[in-house]
Amino acid sequence: MASTNSSSSAAGATAQFKLKWLTPAFFDKFHDYWFQGHDSNSVIPNEEVIKRWFGRDDANDTLCREQYGSLLHEAQSLNISPTELVTPSETPLHALLLIILFDQIPRNIFRGQESQRCFNVFDKIALDISLRSLFPATCRSGEEQLRQSLGSQPPSTNNKAQVHGQDQAKVSQDSNDEKVILTKEERWYDHPSISLQPSDIDDGSTSSLDTIRPEFRYHLGYRMWFYLPLMHSESIKIHEWAKTRYEAMKKDTQNLPEEIAKEQKITTEETIKYVQKLEDFEVLHREIIERFGRYPHRNKPLGRQETKEEREYLDNGGLTFGSSDH
Repeated sequence: MASTNSSSSAAGATAQFKLKWLTPAFFDKFHDYWFQGHDSNSVIPNEEVIKRWFGRDDANDTLCREQYGSLLHEAQSLNISPTELVTPSETPLHALLLIILFDQIPRNIFRGQESQRCFNVFDKIALDISLRSLFPATCRSGEEQLRQSLGSQPPSTNNKAQVHGQDQAKVSQDSNDEKVILTKEERWYDHPSISLQPSDIDDGSTSSLDTIRPEFRYHLGYRMWFYLPLMHSESIKIHEWAKTRYEAMKKDTQNLPEEIAKEQKITTEETIKYVQKLEDFEVLHREIIERFGRYPHRNKPLGRQETKEEREYLDNGGLTFGSSDH
């Protein structure tokens, strides 16, 4: 009963949060801010826009803090439910904007030690929305399997269970690392008993927002944001799913419609080159997870004890993706 009350409370809090913050006017303003200088009809974003999206700028950090800081603080304090954020009444563009809001904006506000808020809170919200957008049937099946699994199991009394996205053998080296009990509030893809593969259920050509919506499919300045939460995950399983979507994007760009190429005055080769850069960046992330089971540069803000191998990696120029606190 407590879990039911908790779920109802989260749903009510999320509904109030949406009424207060996520209005049509908010989405319009947020879209104009994030995509400023980007032509929505273009296949590839221009260099100036890319630099603004991924470069560090103190003025932009301040703007994000002033415009969206209160929203994010309230979202965290209310423990909002990602499943209630995106409902059938939401437009596909709203779903994409919510992914950007919870995946990217926190990274401009919470830096250094405060970046733990990104990893512990907002990344999970963004990932949930991304997975629902890209693998809807898989998510529905996974949630049903989780309900059945939890309904047939007694409450866990073990204080140590699998940590999301971390290799158990490596984590066991961390003597002070507290493991998290899986609860009914955990997402199905965290549960060790569920091993669904999206390819078993979802046909990306008919179900994924990134391909079925024409405003996303051949417009990479929009489409790419669906994949960033998967890239930021510390779960190798999620990275394997990301691989399928990057491959789908590459396939689409290899078959770029002639009328779009002519209108945008762009060649298929140029488009493929850009997609390859995006995919290569995902590969860099996945290789770190394959090696360490997590991102070593997150250890300090998350209060995790690092291994000797992780310290050597960071000391010898290992990738930190813009983080200076490691």
